[in-house]
Amino acid sequence: MDQRLKDMCQMPYWIFRPDAGGRKTKHFGRCPGYGNLPGCPPNFTPVEEVEEKLKKADLFIVLQTCLTSKRGDLATWKFHVLNRLKRDVEKVLGKGSVIEKYGSGPCAACPTISCMTGKPCKTPKLRTLSLESMGICVDRLCDALAELTGQNVWKISWMKHFGFPQQKPKKWKYVEALAVKLKT
Repeated sequence: MDQRLKDMCQMPYWIFRPDAGGRKTKHFGRCPGYGNLPGCPPNFTPVEEVEEKLKKADLFIVLQTCLTSKRGDLATWKFHVLNRLKRDVEKVLGKGSVIEKYGSGPCAACPTISCMTGKPCKTPKLRTLSLESMGICVDRLCDALAELTGQNVWKISWMKHFGFPQQKPKKWKYVEALAVKLKT
């Protein structure tokens, strides 16, 4: 974990955002989740607290999707899979055995992302913290898993020009994780 990863959420890049008329317009700025989503900076847990929480975990379960070019529904779907896995783990190991759940990028637990518009979260039990906003480097995590398992499929490639016609690569993966305590 590293505080510098959290700071990267403020770095500007080109993104498409809907304007008041619903048309997508190009903007240059920091991640739209910054200051808006509950699991994103500056509304994040200090690195020291994340480290303490992870020290209590016996397992750190990492999930990664196949390569995809879909957004929207898939982003919401991945968070529902993570939350279903959390429920299943807690059925076996007991309530509270999942210390925390994390996803790559901003939370997409609900399709409307109502918290982006200043409205309260519609699904607080599904809310998922961003790995990056906790100071966990997804790239290094996936590289370590590739080395540990001998499966290079874990490795990820950084995107350039996300959402633009010249985006490379055209496909990406979602990464999620659960911190689990075996004895509660």
